[in-house]
Amino acid sequence: MVKQSSQEVIEQNPDIPNEQNETVSNIASESLMGTIQNLMSNGGGAGIMSMFSSDGNADEGHPVMQSAVSDLTGNLQNKLGISGDKAAGLAGSIIPMIISKLFNKSG
Repeated sequence: MVKQSSQEVIEQNPDIPNEQNETVSNIASESLMGTIQNLMSNGGGAGIMSMFSSDGNADEGHPVMQSAVSDLTGNLQNKLGISGDKAAGLAGSIIPMIISKLFNKSG
């Protein structure tokens, strides 16, 4: 589901060559799931749920969201050599959309 949710943003981003779309999608999926697993193993389940406003939209300023964006930014830089600004912009687009879609599907 993470890959499906991120695919549109990735495909429309001119900074990502088409041949890297699937790789970026995989990195986004691994990064987000790693962030969530880390939070859950450290008792952060309530923090995950608290990042959503009453209308079901993810709060982009929430520490969990910021952590997920930061993790993906670092992974895009380290694994694909994407510049910091481009990686941060892509992560900042992908993570909120994925989390909102996941919440809306499960909620």
